[in-house]
Amino acid sequence: IQHTAALKNSLPLCDWLFPMITSVVEERGYAGDITVPAELFTAVTGVEATIEELMKVGERIWNLQRAIMVKEGRTRGGDTLPERFFNYYQGLTGSPPIDRERWESLKDIYYSLRGWDVKTGIPTKTKLKELGLDEVAETIGV
Repeated sequence: IQHTAALKNSLPLCDWLFPMITSVVEERGYAGDITVPAELFTAVTGVEATIEELMKVGERIWNLQRAIMVKEGRTRGGDTLPERFFNYYQGLTGSPPIDRERWESLKDIYYSLRGWDVKTGIPTKTKLKELGLDEVAETIGV
């Protein structure tokens, strides 16, 4: 979802366009066609691209955004919620407070899946190199 969101925001595919895409997909007789953004990209630019290639672009964007945050001083400690979410029931929903230990363990899983350092939340040199972002790795000192 994060890759899709980053990709969507970098292409002429903002949220208002997605209902139109859905209607095009429904005309074809199926829903949930994730290839439509790639087809639109190819139609507009003339550059052939698969959805897999575009998702990799979305992943690059997400990691670049994280690198910018890291450069500005944000690491694992900044990836949190306001204190009230851990201490009080939440508003009209009556949701119980979030368990802080569980929150931290989910961050471990998220960072691991992202290819980021679990202790710091910083993208690893390996991940950045995989995405062709070698210079970014040098810039943020990994």
